[in-house]
Parts: sequence; C-alpha cells; structure tokens
Amino acid sequence: MAIVGGRNLADEYFLRGTQNNFIDFDVLLAGSAVPELSGWFDLYWNSTAVYPVEAIVRAPGHAPSPPHGHASASCARLA
Repeated sequence: MAIVGGRNLADEYFLRGTQNNFIDFDVLLAGSAVPELSGWFDLYWNSTAVYPVEAIVRAPGHAPSPPHGHASASCARLA
C-alpha cells in the first residue's frame, strides 16, 4: 500500500484565505501500482531537480551552502 499526497499549512488550506482557498487530497494505492509508484518516486527524489534541504534552508547565522556536485547537486535521501 502507498499513500500519495501532501499537507499544506497556509490559511488558504483551512478556508481562511481572503483571495483563494485550496483543498489538499490524498490517494491510497494498493497492488501492482505500488512498486511502479515507488520507482517513479525514487527516480524523482534522486534527480538533479531535487536539492538537499541544507542547500535551500539557512541555519540561524549561516548562509545556505551551494548544492554540492548538483547540476546543481546530486541528492542523497533525507529519510
């Protein structure tokens, strides 16, 4: 089984937006779709389109480091 989706925490996702409101959704998959989904996730997660969190989030008092070796940087899994 796999669950695909995301959670956003802005006001617009709690019907509190002044201009727009949005709704998140999830999908539950089972069976032969799960290994294929896992393969697509791994392909994206390890692609050059993904940056390590350290490359984009600044620690207090520190500038973000440039991505290491990335087309910008090759990414290791954060999990």
